[in-house]
Amino acid sequence: MNLYKPAPLTARISGRVSEVLVQQETEVSAGEPVVVVIGTAGYVMKAKVSCRDVYRINIGKSVTGRTTSGAVASGILPSRSTEPDYSTESFELTFL
Repeated sequence: MNLYKPAPLTARISGRVSEVLVQQETEVSAGEPVVVVIGTAGYVMKAKVSCRDVYRINIGKSVTGRTTSGAVASGILPSRSTEPDYSTESFELTFL
């Protein structure tokens, strides 16, 4: 019946496929996520901070860290979670 046809995929970023979200011959709709692509142009760091300290770290604040191989990575804090993780009472910070 020729119901399943291969379709080309276009990603918004270049990088590596880190996860495939569908199985072979699974039907998907237009705009539905199919794969997770990790960009290779930089790093994303996620950190947790206590409820007491979260508002001492301002959005737009710069950060510098080291990778496990010793390379220096720097970025900014564009966002933080709007609510804490109530089990740990900490907020998640995302640095780019």
